[in-house]
Amino acid sequence: MTSEFIFIFLLFIFWFIHISRRGLFFAYFFQLKEYRIDRFLEEAKRKKEIIFSKYFFLGIAMLLISLLFFSNEKISRWIATFVYLFLCLYSLYFLSKKKWQFPKFTKKMILWLGLIFVSQIVLFFVFQSIFFVLILEILFPLFIYLSLKIVQFFVFFTKKKIIQKAKIKRKEFKNLKVIGITGSYGKTSIKEILYELLKSKYKVVKTQKHTNTEIGVAKTVLNLEDADIFICEMGAYKRGEIKSICDIVKPEIGILTGINEQHLALFGNQENIIKGKYELIESLPENGLAIFNGENKYCIELFEKTNKKKLKYNFAKDIEVDKYGSKFVIDGVKFEIKLLGKHNVLNILGAIKIALELGISLEESSKICNGLGQELGGMVLKQGIDGLNIIDSSYSSNPDGVISALEYLNLWEGKKAIIIPGLIELGSASAEVHKRIEEKILKVCDVAITTAKGVFEKIDFVSSPEEIIKRLRQFSEQDDVVLLEGRIPRSLEVLLKRMTHRSVEHVRH
Repeated sequence: MTSEFIFIFLLFIFWFIHISRRGLFFAYFFQLKEYRIDRFLEEAKRKKEIIFSKYFFLGIAMLLISLLFFSNEKISRWIATFVYLFLCLYSLYFLSKKKWQFPKFTKKMILWLGLIFVSQIVLFFVFQSIFFVLILEILFPLFIYLSLKIVQFFVFFTKKKIIQKAKIKRKEFKNLKVIGITGSYGKTSIKEILYELLKSKYKVVKTQKHTNTEIGVAKTVLNLEDADIFICEMGAYKRGEIKSICDIVKPEIGILTGINEQHLALFGNQENIIKGKYELIESLPENGLAIFNGENKYCIELFEKTNKKKLKYNFAKDIEVDKYGSKFVIDGVKFEIKLLGKHNVLNILGAIKIALELGISLEESSKICNGLGQELGGMVLKQGIDGLNIIDSSYSSNPDGVISALEYLNLWEGKKAIIIPGLIELGSASAEVHKRIEEKILKVCDVAITTAKGVFEKIDFVSSPEEIIKRLRQFSEQDDVVLLEGRIPRSLEVLLKRMTHRSVEHVRH
């Protein structure tokens, strides 16, 4: 074994550990964006450091130094080896602190990571050139994207086959009643509530958490066995995607939970969002049933134009909302729920509207709803080890949802804080929406922290999880509360989990 080979092998080890951390981050990020390049690019527009990172500029600097000052590649290789030794140690340090980003290792992810790592190893030893290493460092996001396209080329045919099988299997269930749920917000909560209402009388199947795309729904259909009702949550990022899901499941009942600016950057404009969501109603048969949120202006407009059988749901009478749930009355029947926030009253009313059509009485619904856990409403109240109250609303975030969470937060009497990363994929509406949210935050909160730079004008940007925790330590009174709104950084999430140990579902006295 020659000294040159040992030298190259050491360079490879140092470089590979560093580049593996980068590769895993991009894999995690693309998976978070459902492997969609449009969602990835939208995020990259707002956070240019995703593509133009410090490693991008380091790679350019090292490449220029090598080309301008060192004609001998051995010297360049020495310099690169020491640089990558440092980057390797830097990566290992982050690994020891559990700060590497790891994706979920699905079959698709394992195939993709296998392609990434094997191709990197092969290319390194084929070229054995520092120039290749630096060019790959600079163009690494492009390399990741191209490797994903290769995987998706093969996955495409598998996806089409799964969807076709799902359509065939759906035809086998002649008496299956399908309920489609879509909207910019509230989909998951209404789906979960409706499932609880119907399962006492019917055999009910629902799409699982985070499963609302065409392929996810198709896989759910393929797993159908014996069911009376299928509750199908439908998500979309552009026009035509809701219709594609409807073509698979053939819904008879459709509910529009509300429409706002969510995902405007991907839809292109508000009109496309409205038309995209309305595809569910258009897909219903002539004898189908369309249900609309009667508190949302876009849904009201769509209700008016719909010629099929249609219903609206609005806020109930005598609503009382406090920190631990709500009370309200529907046609003389009293409800007392643990779901947090007034907006969850509306979610329950939407689910009840469907349940009534399927033979579930208000009395039955009241009994079931009174036993529902907080987690079905998207917000969970947790109690910290030091007595701090934490409202976990980190599952998802949209303009109406943030305002609703802040209105709930305002019910608390102690000091109030919010940690919010900002909303994504709002496109041209981003500035106006964030300004509206910021105004509400400043009225409600004593302390406001954002983990995303440049999103808000008057709210403190704090990047250090330790600094955020330090600020929260000042909240120690019994009625002090912190709202976690939207997906916070994973490192901060880990620290906050150490501060909380159980959910709290208080009972009124």
